[in-house]
Amino acid sequence: NALTGANRPKIKMFTMSNSGDDTLNETQYNNIALDTNGNLYSWGHNDNGQLGRGFNDAGTGATVRTKACKVNFTFNGTPIYIVSEGSAQSSSFCITNTGKLYAWGHNDRGQLGIGSTNDTNVPTEVTAVPSDLKTAVDAGAKVVHVYALGGNTANRRSLVLTDAGKVYACGRNSSYGVYLGIHSSTADLNVTTFTEVTLLTTAMNATNEKAISLWTTGGDTPTHYVITDGGDTTNYRVFSWGNNSHGQLGRNVQTAVPSDATGLGVWAPAEILIQNYGDMEQMTANDTPVNEIANTMYHSDWTNKHKFGRPLAIASNRYHTTDACQVLLLDDLGQIYIAGDNGG
Repeated sequence: NALTGANRPKIKMFTMSNSGDDTLNETQYNNIALDTNGNLYSWGHNDNGQLGRGFNDAGTGATVRTKACKVNFTFNGTPIYIVSEGSAQSSSFCITNTGKLYAWGHNDRGQLGIGSTNDTNVPTEVTAVPSDLKTAVDAGAKVVHVYALGGNTANRRSLVLTDAGKVYACGRNSSYGVYLGIHSSTADLNVTTFTEVTLLTTAMNATNEKAISLWTTGGDTPTHYVITDGGDTTNYRVFSWGNNSHGQLGRNVQTAVPSDATGLGVWAPAEILIQNYGDMEQMTANDTPVNEIANTMYHSDWTNKHKFGRPLAIASNRYHTTDACQVLLLDDLGQIYIAGDNGG
């Protein structure tokens, strides 16, 4: 996750030279690399222009570029962060040190956020396209993190975090908006510009909270998480929304309640819960644990019973719809919390 200011990791990546003319070979994926001078390099599959070099390689999917060549493009600022969805039909993104966002490649669901479903084979400034995100950037916000997901499916989506603490999403908005967190009365549509996840903003408004990091299980039916700064309370919190087929929302809610045209129901962004099974050694057969607690992280139920650290990171193993899904949350006291599938 990209962080701002002093908290930004000082990552140094390998430096590559322009390797000249490509050869063609068979593979399934595309790649981009960033060097310490802010230069981008790309290689691999290019049917949708995802190499960002200004051309497409026509073909059936077996036509690729095998040498890493420099992407000759002048960005607004210096590229500092890159991400590619990574499949054979990929979407790629770049953040610059000026907080601008660029995108190129596959765009069948509007996942590039450029206002259409047309592919583009050159980096296009997303933050210049009229949208909620552009409005925020024009007001001084900077993009600090972006991820793309969906794989080789029709479920491609992208989410963005700004240093103003808000999240924006675009791409396939299926199941009335469950996976983007943007409610729609239409069961399935393409959101082609980065639109504010206002349900999350509303959930945080009571204490002036800001999202400070953005995480996902990934895959074609994802669950998303944000860690907040706690706002006026200074208590860092975690919110979740999206798929809940294995309880990975971490909120003790049903996994099979459908969303519909009237609302997202339990899948709307809300704070996670933490469960402690209590003094299990005091149980007798079929009893509930003594002193069991299940509540939000900073609820008074936890007073003098458990100390929470600042949430740092969230990880998951999920990719495909049919995968089991485990989720881990790590805090700065070295404590790990788990949610999701517990088979085995």
